[in-house]
Amino acid sequence: MYWYLVMHKDFGAVRGDIAALKGRRIGAAPWVELGLRGILDAVGIDPKAVGTEIGPVPKMPGVGPNFGVSAFKALQTRQIDGFWANGMAAELAVRHGVGTVVLDVRRGDGPAGCFGYTFASVAASDAALASRPTVGAAVKRAIGRAHDLLRKDIGLAMKIGSRLFPTEEASLIESLIARDLPWYETEIHIGDFAAINSFLDKLGC
Repeated sequence: MYWYLVMHKDFGAVRGDIAALKGRRIGAAPWVELGLRGILDAVGIDPKAVGTEIGPVPKMPGVGPNFGVSAFKALQTRQIDGFWANGMAAELAVRHGVGTVVLDVRRGDGPAGCFGYTFASVAASDAALASRPTVGAAVKRAIGRAHDLLRKDIGLAMKIGSRLFPTEEASLIESLIARDLPWYETEIHIGDFAAINSFLDKLGC
């Protein structure tokens, strides 16, 4: 799971302090928020019981479709108290002195097993794969090649990011990709399936 929990710095939350969510408004994209709900369930916190609101981030003018940038802007303008979002949002919040990282699951934060709650993936229907039996392997090779190219020349991340993000956000892409490259792979292991199926079963999905 590669989402970050960030709280506004004014709350004085520290790393690992999941209880800091109590009574707060947390911005999270639909479906993405299930990971946070799973973590709260694992540590025995019922959001409704403790007054925690988890919901979409307000649409911010001039931001475009990137959820992370919208989450940062919403935190900066105090429309939310914290967010459950991507590395771009977390980096902007920290660099601007607005937020504090409370959970970074990939680096060991959170309850046991939460790393496997969700993961990046490409999905296709059985029908699509049956009609085009080589497409799955082709997609895997393409993603693997992209990973290899980034490992050889991390500067490619900046070239691509500059086409998609405003100037400040684009300048962060290279460092964010470099930091997360150790988690880039094209395999989905049996243990990953077991973890996510268990997670979804607990949530009744």
